[in-house]
Amino acid sequence: MAFNKPYVFAINNLVVLKHKKGSYLRIDPGDENAVDENGGTGGFAQWQIELDGEQDDLKVVKLKSNKSGKYLRIYDDGNTMDVGGGGGKWTRFKVHMTGDNTAKLESCELEGKYPAVQPGGPAIGGGGQWTEFEFFRRGTAVVHGDADQEERSNQQGRGDFENAYVFNSNKLVVLCGFFGNYLRVQPGNLGDAEGNGGVGGLARWNVELDGEEDDCKVAKFQNTKTNKYLRITGNDVNVGGGGGPWTRFKIHPTSDNSFKLESVKLPGKYVAVQ
Repeated sequence: MAFNKPYVFAINNLVVLKHKKGSYLRIDPGDENAVDENGGTGGFAQWQIELDGEQDDLKVVKLKSNKSGKYLRIYDDGNTMDVGGGGGKWTRFKVHMTGDNTAKLESCELEGKYPAVQPGGPAIGGGGQWTEFEFFRRGTAVVHGDADQEERSNQQGRGDFENAYVFNSNKLVVLCGFFGNYLRVQPGNLGDAEGNGGVGGLARWNVELDGEEDDCKVAKFQNTKTNKYLRITGNDVNVGGGGGPWTRFKIHPTSDNSFKLESVKLPGKYVAVQ
């Protein structure tokens, strides 16, 4: 799955960092401790973001190379940047958000020192334009609203369902799972749910907001084809509900318009496409 979803530092995630010259920050294939500017989005350019509290009212993160297992760091009185860290204090960066999914990373230990890709290549910057990166992640479970939805994001739906839905009102939506297909009723058995849909009638759901539980919004999902509701009964996910307590789900945001759906009646049970 492509890295085409904005990352906004809501949870730990696997990301890529696009710099101002248009390529991606990576470890050097010939020297895995060195920082290189010529990445695509393959293994050498993938980073695990680890949230690590706050400092000066800013989120703090560490960036671990998914290839080498080492961390990006600035050390040596701010004179050296590499990917040889073990996760200690030199690998902690304050996140200065500059846009929806753009940010500058300032060393927690060395004030005013930022990773940068400058015209001459990777460097330690002072917070200027060359220190800004775009952060992208792969998708999780994504909910998209229909075309008259006002709120938009960079996440892409399909057809008429191209706009972000964030549970602010009752709405007709489609639910995109981790593998890029959509949750729907099964064509041969309309009482079952499956994850191989497009965005046709079998995969469309009316969201009905239904109050709150445990400080989370609660919603029901009524299939437009059958008028039955998504529900969890025991270990079974199906679309045989009539709108009662088994059809109520707590909405757990993970980022932007990505959410997890937890059964109100069965805590710890979530709708999943595996």
